[in-house]
Amino acid sequence: MALARHLVRALPETNLLRRNPLLGDHLSSDAGLFDLLLHARDRAYRVPGVLALLAAAGLRLVSFIEPIRYRPETWTSDPAVRRRLGEMDEPDRMAAAELLSSAMKVHIAYAVAADRREDTQARPTPSAIPVLRDLDPQALARTLKPGVPLTVRFDGQPLALPLPALAGPIVARCDGRRTVADIQNDLRETVDRRLDDRAFQAAFAPTYAALNGINRMLISGYGAERTGIVGI
Repeated sequence: MALARHLVRALPETNLLRRNPLLGDHLSSDAGLFDLLLHARDRAYRVPGVLALLAAAGLRLVSFIEPIRYRPETWTSDPAVRRRLGEMDEPDRMAAAELLSSAMKVHIAYAVAADRREDTQARPTPSAIPVLRDLDPQALARTLKPGVPLTVRFDGQPLALPLPALAGPIVARCDGRRTVADIQNDLRETVDRRLDDRAFQAAFAPTYAALNGINRMLISGYGAERTGIVGI
């Protein structure tokens, strides 16, 4: 342990361990140093390795958390690159996202038995109840202005998430009791009487995709119970 700590202190400025501001476990304690560099049974996993490990255990991936990290478009805005990434299959897309980000310290995943055939992803069906995780609906709604993207930070990297004009009113109604259908009906009565199913989904779908992508809007109620998975 002492010799590893001496080595870390003596590393040159060019060493990647010293240049990585996202990795500091080895600096905080002996336990952090041991877990990061000396644990005999520890090994690092990239996305392909995680998927292979799940398959070997008879499991399949449902979702990584947070989902937005594993979308390669999150990490590049170049149209040509995005088009090429869009042609890749999902495992390769997630692996590309990890490489583009280069800031993922751990992988958190939901998995189910590989032979489970029914849909295991919670969906925002009309009977489902959208809930916000660790956020106050009214407070968040007040920050969402039409035409202004929601800015979040992952490991110091700012991400601007475009949201529809109705994102604020939708979020304000995610009180943990209203279903998706209830939210639509309330918006139709109080905001826009012309809000038909198509117009509502054009606003709700991207709002849910953005907030679910950062693991802040989850699903409860019938829509989640039906799949057996909550909050994905």
